[in-house]
Amino acid sequence: MGAHGQTAQIPAAPIPAASIQAAPTSTSLTAPSLTFGPPADWVKPFKPQSGAPLADDGAIQVLLQDTQCRFSGGGTDCFTHLEYKALTATGLAAIGTFKASWDPDTGSATIHRLQIRRGDQVIDALDGGKSMTVLRRETNLERQTLDGRLTATQQIDGVQVGDIIDMEVTTHHRDPALNGVSELTLDLLSTIPAAHMHTRLLWPDSAPAQWRVTAGLDTPKLAHQGGQTELVEDMTNARAPIPPASAPLRFKYLGRLEVTQFTSWSQVSATMAPIFHTAEVLAPASPIKLEIDKIKAASSSPKVRAALALALVQTKVRYEAISLNDGGLVPATADQTWSRRYGDCKGKTALLLALLHGLDIEAQPVLVNHNQGDGLNERLPQIGYFDHVLVRAHIDGRWYWLDGVRPGDPSNIDDIAAPAFQWGLPVQARDGDLIRIDLPPPTAPLAELTARIDASGGIQAPAPTHLQLVYRGDVALGAATAFKAAPQEAGDRALRAVIAKLWPTLDLKTVDWSYDPTKLVLTVTGDGTDALNWRSNRDTGRNETQLSARGFISGLGATKRPAGTDPDAPYAAPYPFSEAYHLSIVLPDGGKGFAIVGADQAKTIAGGEFSRRASLKDGVARLDAYSRGLAREYPASEIAPATEFRRQLENDPILLRAPAGSPPA
Repeated sequence: MGAHGQTAQIPAAPIPAASIQAAPTSTSLTAPSLTFGPPADWVKPFKPQSGAPLADDGAIQVLLQDTQCRFSGGGTDCFTHLEYKALTATGLAAIGTFKASWDPDTGSATIHRLQIRRGDQVIDALDGGKSMTVLRRETNLERQTLDGRLTATQQIDGVQVGDIIDMEVTTHHRDPALNGVSELTLDLLSTIPAAHMHTRLLWPDSAPAQWRVTAGLDTPKLAHQGGQTELVEDMTNARAPIPPASAPLRFKYLGRLEVTQFTSWSQVSATMAPIFHTAEVLAPASPIKLEIDKIKAASSSPKVRAALALALVQTKVRYEAISLNDGGLVPATADQTWSRRYGDCKGKTALLLALLHGLDIEAQPVLVNHNQGDGLNERLPQIGYFDHVLVRAHIDGRWYWLDGVRPGDPSNIDDIAAPAFQWGLPVQARDGDLIRIDLPPPTAPLAELTARIDASGGIQAPAPTHLQLVYRGDVALGAATAFKAAPQEAGDRALRAVIAKLWPTLDLKTVDWSYDPTKLVLTVTGDGTDALNWRSNRDTGRNETQLSARGFISGLGATKRPAGTDPDAPYAAPYPFSEAYHLSIVLPDGGKGFAIVGADQAKTIAGGEFSRRASLKDGVARLDAYSRGLAREYPASEIAPATEFRRQLENDPILLRAPAGSPPA
């Protein structure tokens, strides 16, 4: 939904400047939302204690990471004090640039200190901010995203190996859309240990907050004084623990502190409800009403009408993420979005809601997270956990998921699959709570390769080969969109690269592709010649070639987890996932004397089902391999038998054996 700002991610260690630099869209020499001065009175000066000696074989040392945040007056102030020591020239590159970012629409920043400490010498690198530059850094323009954030930046002149950089800054955030409620998420630990990590949070007793820590952090200490609650997390030699390998995403949220004044997900939902209701209200003379009348005239079917409304939003309004209004939470109105012919997920959702409600179709917005939905139900309620919004419509007793930012969905909404976000929060005035978004396993392969090799001219001769690769669903939609946008020559190169990666030995002559937008099916074909890879079996004296299933078990099994990580954490499985592979080889002499060696296999394990079958009939050798994900994860107890099943398949391949007396390989 945009860059909200109220969910702060405080880095525990610096990132090399070169890895996060982006070309600014504009430069401002003055910014009213940036000031210089001492910390506020609520900040408590912190003097670190000495922990165990830090390793000196890295590029930098983190000597102090002090974060203090206060919920006050419907906003959040966060003070950060960092001390880094450069041990190498690489370390200088990592810490030699000062940066502080904030959203000028809903906040500001105050820089307190920027010093270089060299032994007993203290050098004021800030100098009243004379060398500070404020940039508007739109880092995601290629993704059609505008967030309006400002960054104060300064190259720290004269810093040397062995110097300590000492910096202090406070960011201030007030988002009117939150109705006076504050929330915060802090990722406090890094793989680079901090000699001392100190975190302090304050909130008024009259507006209590919930808090939660994840693995890696100590239990915070709470105190009450002067009508304030104080939470303190204080650790020496603080380092992020190693997450269990191949575990679902929720097991990677280590060293995290969550604090929120929202009492429930229902309160989050109710906070957003009037915002979207206001945005979808149409003006008396809105041109959108004419579009509604056109859809009504086109069909009386609610499902057809919903599909036409979705197509209108997807095809007539381009996507442009805009996070400039009230921290990215308030959508442009439906009329504004239609007039501009562009909008972000919020604006497109408001427009789609206006259309659907104008068509008397029940519909509501649903907040989701694109990539971090796993474990959302375990977190404390925060608006900042959501980065996208879409619509669900209730038609004929069924909920349909409609996303206005997608580049094109099937014309029959019964063919639109549920999104893979796992959890969503329906936006409604009361009783809104998280819902699990059920995504059933695919009924058809999402990727299906069919290969036909005509070796009837002899086993050693180059054989005409035809490949057909079929993609279904979102992969097909994304690829087809890219192919349509690319010049023909570039598209042809991309197709050839796909086939070359899939079948490297094919001498490719021609390629082609087609797309069915009504079913989201992309078909790629390639024709050329290939030679079967025959090898002589010394035990039998006959030539053999392996009929490879080309990676259908590539996601099966995993390596053992390192010591110190959770051995019982479940393993993540690819989902949604389904692949099929069909190989047929037309043999010389009607297949006389040829034989198939190797057993068929079928097993349901590790969150999926896997099978392979081989046959030789009517002069054609065939191999069919199939794999499909049935669940997003599976218990750790299945990893050993899953790995053993994979070894069994690899050690017992399907072989095509040539007749005795065939020319040597």
